[in-house]
Amino acid sequence: MVSNPLISIILRTLNEERWVASCLRRIRSQTYKNIEVILVDNASSDRTIDRAFAEWPEITLVIVDEFLPGDALNRGILQSHGDYCVCLSAHCIPLNGDWLHNLVRNFTDDPLLAGVYGRQIPMHFTAGHDKRDLIVTFGLDKRIQYKDPFFHNANSMLRRSVWERFPFDVNTTNIEDRLWAKQVLAAGYHLIYEQKAQVYHHHGIYQNRNEHRLRNVIRIMEADSELPTLVDPSNPFSLECISAVALIPVRRDDSIDLYLQEHLLELAISSAKSASVVDTIYVTTEDLDLCKHAESLGARILPRPDSLADAPVAEVLRDALQHIEDSEKMFRDFVVTLEITHPFRPHDIVQRCVEKALETGLDCVVAGVPEYRPCWYLKNGEYKRIDDFVHPRNEREPVHVGLPALCTVLTPQLLREGRRLSQPAGIVELHNPLAMVEIRSTADFTQFKALLQRV
Repeated sequence: MVSNPLISIILRTLNEERWVASCLRRIRSQTYKNIEVILVDNASSDRTIDRAFAEWPEITLVIVDEFLPGDALNRGILQSHGDYCVCLSAHCIPLNGDWLHNLVRNFTDDPLLAGVYGRQIPMHFTAGHDKRDLIVTFGLDKRIQYKDPFFHNANSMLRRSVWERFPFDVNTTNIEDRLWAKQVLAAGYHLIYEQKAQVYHHHGIYQNRNEHRLRNVIRIMEADSELPTLVDPSNPFSLECISAVALIPVRRDDSIDLYLQEHLLELAISSAKSASVVDTIYVTTEDLDLCKHAESLGARILPRPDSLADAPVAEVLRDALQHIEDSEKMFRDFVVTLEITHPFRPHDIVQRCVEKALETGLDCVVAGVPEYRPCWYLKNGEYKRIDDFVHPRNEREPVHVGLPALCTVLTPQLLREGRRLSQPAGIVELHNPLAMVEIRSTADFTQFKALLQRV
């Protein structure tokens, strides 16, 4: 083995914008430096490719329209030059800077070693069944496999000369890694499972969906396993590692006094500033006076186009995000949206919503109020019950009233699709009745003037 051979990392992506930047940052931080990256993208509809090039401009890009795992890897390897090829899914993020070194060191003085695959660790928000699968499958003991064809290309390294003899099956829709492993073992090679080459992987490999049966098992596994937490500095989705931009849309309303609008805007900007993950605050409006006031408060301005003067808020927010990303070439993990109509929002609500999104792995989290009283919705002239009022209050499941104008945290791709909410969504519960108060007119202001003077 050459002392410092070139290693080609074949990074497979399909709408991986949420993960690819974190993955590439960890690749760049490796102690082993002689590497190249080949991005094999399956026609992503989000901004995976843009975000990848923003992190690593020298990437080689390969586009595949019809994805078959073996074919995609073969195409990527054909565009590479390394003596060793790493197969890595973009949502698999190396744990530390020694990941690559721990893979390649196994090939030293072992000419019959065909490939090495590493450990996969669940995220803190990984579903229970997937946590179990990953913990059980990827253990703490190193293994040399002479007969067992288990191999996993979410995190693996191959000897190029072996791949040239045995390329991946181009027709199979899955388990291309195990089919390849079976071939090379039959040819007299062996495989190694390297427990020290670790990556985070947010979903499992067996897709068991019975949460009830898994609950107690997962509780025991989590207690005995060193899994990442929200404050773990090695966690690529900890508060210290992610970024968010705040968008505040304001439509000039002649029915509301300008001074009042400026005061409401101050409160919204103050709420956005209170969150450590928000790096920039943008106000989008067509009113010049509000623009000047927002700038004096440290916000940046995005003039609202005349074509969106009366457009729904989701369209205004989508246009603002597109302008930011296209002009700055900078991408965030989350977008925080606030409207000035909720002056009594809790000071920590933005931070709480971001933390909820990180804890759950959801694309959307919204502030909401639990409602335990009877609730109905109207359909075809008839009111339908949607509550759980038949049970005592302490046993009742509430209906949650969402307050998206108060605070919503969502992924950029969701907003690009013109959506402010997703299913499923997370709810951060508010228990102060004042949080529901909306100021949409001077008359509303008059009713709550005394309280507003205290805010």
